[in-house]
Amino acid sequence: MEATIVSDRLKHYPVLLKEIISIISPQYGGTFIDCTFGQGGYTKEILKFSNTKVIAIDRDIESKKVADQFKKNAPSSPEYAAKVIIKNIKKKNKRILIGADAHFYDLMSRLFPKHFLKIIWGWPFFRNLFTRNK
Repeated sequence: MEATIVSDRLKHYPVLLKEIISIISPQYGGTFIDCTFGQGGYTKEILKFSNTKVIAIDRDIESKKVADQFKKNAPSSPEYAAKVIIKNIKKKNKRILIGADAHFYDLMSRLFPKHFLKIIWGWPFFRNLFTRNK
């Protein structure tokens, strides 16, 4: 049996997303198993809640690429952000950076203070140019 491969150009919408989220109740935390990871729709929604973890599985080999990109771009959890904030407050740091993009924005604001906003506005466009799978 072969798995279905969805084109990178097609936008995928998880079926019954709101209904599934209301049934599994991730707002209370826990570990969830997403057996149809695909393009990460359910996983992304589950991870919006604090104290949640997802074990993602999919038989489609193309989903591995999506999962790797997802891990790379996954938003920080509220718990992780809180730990970073508390750690930096204890160290009396004046700048607290959370997430990979925050470090990039900080560097750009220091290197190019006059052109910082132009770089920031163009960053998502340029990042997508170089990260698309062909």
